[in-house]
Amino acid sequence: MARYRPPDSQWGGPRSGAGRPVQGIRTRNISITLPEDLLAKVDQVAQHTGEFRSTLIAHYLRKGLDQPEEETAPQSNT
Repeated sequence: MARYRPPDSQWGGPRSGAGRPVQGIRTRNISITLPEDLLAKVDQVAQHTGEFRSTLIAHYLRKGLDQPEEETAPQSNT
């Protein structure tokens, strides 16, 4: 039979200094869908440079977003 334990403020919950320290820039996980041919190119470049996929994608996103919109805008489907 389980014993009842009254709530204790010293037990459980987040603690300061607990967990992994933040390394560099804070990141968030996302899910994206890419065409297979594009992902194959990303994998090829990532393997050649020794970078992770996410690092490579972030690099090219930053590079593309820093350029004027006219040069990087996707073609219209209409």
